[in-house]
Amino acid sequence: MRLWIETSFLCRAFNSIFKFWAGIWENSRTGQAAGQIRHIWGYSHFGKMGSYYSTNEPYFSFSVLCKNAEKMITVCLKKIGACLDWIVKKLFRMDDFPAFMSAGRVRYRLSALWLIAVSGGCLVLRSRLLFLLGLAVLAALWIFLSNYEAATYVLALYALVDFVFRTYIAGLASIWDELFLIAMAGLWMYKGVRYRREEQCKQAPLDASIWIFIGIFVILLLFSPVLSIGIEGLRAIVQYMIWYFLVLQLLKDQRSVNILLAVFVCLAGCLAIHGIYQYVVGVEMPEGWVSGSEVIRTRVYSILSSPNIFGSLNLMALPISYSLARTAKRNRVKAIYYLLCVFMLGALAFTYSRGAWLGAVCAVGIYVLVKNKKLVVPAIMLGILVLIFVPGIRNRLLFMFSSTYLASSMKAGRLIRWLTALEILKEHPLTGLGLGQFGGAVAMNNGLSTLVNGEVVKTYYMDNYYLKIAVEAGIIGLIVFLWLMYQVVMVSLKTIGMTTDVKMKEWEIGILAGLSGVIFHNLVENVFEVPLMTSMFWMLAAVMMQLWYLNYKKEGNEGNVKN
Repeated sequence: MRLWIETSFLCRAFNSIFKFWAGIWENSRTGQAAGQIRHIWGYSHFGKMGSYYSTNEPYFSFSVLCKNAEKMITVCLKKIGACLDWIVKKLFRMDDFPAFMSAGRVRYRLSALWLIAVSGGCLVLRSRLLFLLGLAVLAALWIFLSNYEAATYVLALYALVDFVFRTYIAGLASIWDELFLIAMAGLWMYKGVRYRREEQCKQAPLDASIWIFIGIFVILLLFSPVLSIGIEGLRAIVQYMIWYFLVLQLLKDQRSVNILLAVFVCLAGCLAIHGIYQYVVGVEMPEGWVSGSEVIRTRVYSILSSPNIFGSLNLMALPISYSLARTAKRNRVKAIYYLLCVFMLGALAFTYSRGAWLGAVCAVGIYVLVKNKKLVVPAIMLGILVLIFVPGIRNRLLFMFSSTYLASSMKAGRLIRWLTALEILKEHPLTGLGLGQFGGAVAMNNGLSTLVNGEVVKTYYMDNYYLKIAVEAGIIGLIVFLWLMYQVVMVSLKTIGMTTDVKMKEWEIGILAGLSGVIFHNLVENVFEVPLMTSMFWMLAAVMMQLWYLNYKKEGNEGNVKN
């Protein structure tokens, strides 16, 4: 099919037109100026740093600093294990803590005691909810303590778990993810104590970038006018990055990566099916989701709060589902993953989220460029055919350039919000207004406002996460955040380039495409303001680094790295 497309008359004609315009661009003054900029960049300090990084092995993970940190953590875990061994030996007359946790009779007795305690509490408080939570905690302990990797699979089900809490257990809806984060940290410590022969503290090339980012934003916290709000703003940015470290530590091997990706993709596919169902039945939507002059039947969102976020989740999962389909051994499994891709495309289209569509184009472009550059022309042709034969998408995109949309956007839309943000940035260019002060959920929850050109402006969602970071943390914060996103892409490309296993390489390309699409989507949406999307982003970044770890450590390639 691909060969037929590449050799077709339409493809050859499009390729000739593309080469014609490329030649005009290269010979134009603008093209020559761009070439000179590329040439100068190659010999600049930052250009050399980028070239050096892309052509050499990552050093950070094998540095003295990381080795000392790993040694310190290992020693602490051994001391904790020794204390638990002594307690178990004295109280339960058993050899050590691992033997104690492996004994079936001990588990049954402790489970019985737990059920008795929970039942007693339910009788006293007359709460059925307490009994259900007690059973859930007991089941989680049995599962996670038997297989600690299962906690990462639950994290992949974030959207479903969050929906259940918001719908049925509203009292814990706002804190369940923090409790789960603490539980996963405890599970990592449990792993280090019980499974002492396994790797206790993995190091990966992306670790340093995240720690540097967190460190600089902790310093920027000092410039916040209200410290409590600044801490809340810092938490909203940094907290979900902790998932990266925990997932990296809890994943074990290639099989666990495969299961985690499969769980994430299957959930996204099920939500996509639900989204298509919503479109079929014509689910109601708020009037603000569509401009008055647009005619759109409905915008789907499944169990999420926004079609834009639902679209972002689909564009992140779509290339991963395609990668899983290409690497699946059984035809039945291949068919399921390909079918999920179709459902995700349909749901993505029915969100009518222009930002998600552009992010999906970016994801597909990255996938094609990394996988096979010969597919660039067919991919462009496919995009053109979509615009020609799908009027809903074409009209929705073209509406952005209409005078009606521009007037509406300048009145109460993205354009006026962005211009206002730039005005604020002019007045506070270096360190911004302060973390949590404007443009995001923290500022909205606190009902904050700021003075812009002598006029008080109430805060709002910026619809551009980079501008939100710039307004709150200034140029310094924006540069550091852009550098972190750059590192995510560059480290992923480095991992893909060094991976020899065909299956792992395919997964890595799919993950990079999904991450790149979300990074691009942040240009027109506050994607990282949603805990679901931030958690999934850093979870997938951890999966990428786990694949790096398997490639370099488990296969004995660490000897190729110069210390």
